[in-house]
Amino acid sequence: MIKIIDIPFKIRRKINVFFTNIYVNKKFYNREKANNYEFVEKENILSELVYKDDSWNYISNLIKYMEYVYKKKNFFLEDNKILNNRFEKKGDILRINSAPKDNNWICFFYNPKKKSYKLEYEFITYSSLEEIQVAFKCKNLGERYRFMIHNNKEAVFECVHRGVFYLNIFKKIFKIYKGKKYRVTLIVNENTFEYYINEKLIYSIVEDGSLINGDDVIIIFYNKESKDGVNVDLLNCNISYMN
Repeated sequence: MIKIIDIPFKIRRKINVFFTNIYVNKKFYNREKANNYEFVEKENILSELVYKDDSWNYISNLIKYMEYVYKKKNFFLEDNKILNNRFEKKGDILRINSAPKDNNWICFFYNPKKKSYKLEYEFITYSSLEEIQVAFKCKNLGERYRFMIHNNKEAVFECVHRGVFYLNIFKKIFKIYKGKKYRVTLIVNENTFEYYINEKLIYSIVEDGSLINGDDVIIIFYNKESKDGVNVDLLNCNISYMN
């Protein structure tokens, strides 16, 4: 196995595409075939999601935080209280209405009770979003796997390890449209990760070994620039566990 070379963070960021090709890509393959799992204990978790946005210290200081994750150093930031003024709960819907701004993050965290689970949720976006992401096995923002719809036209699998983004490990065309409801299903079982949209299998990823061993799941809606806001309905968020 090729070891990650301990080089300065800024240089590492510039050459991470190179490392993706020779190191990270070799750890994953796409089976393109679903597994036959059985799940029990289905729970509605919409009201249990923990809300964060770009006013959270760990996001507003993300670049510096990523550098400390890379160096494996402790970087203490206050877990500041976030005002819930960008969404409202209407019955079984979380209605997100975040005005246009740069670096516009909307995040919902959840900690599953078990390691193997199926997360399901629906969303309707009324904005053109750069990222519609579900991150999983997260230790922190600098250690996570993620499935993502990028710019409403591509489905990607990526990972963030030691504060470095390994982009487009797998990528395929997948378009979504404003005003239409989509159902996301994420299945995590040890080193196998499945990603569905509207019951269609997009990826079935198997990892050789285990690069990241966190627990959290994060649902993320994001725009880097202020061309559009983040206006999304999030609903029918459920989790079930493997039998």
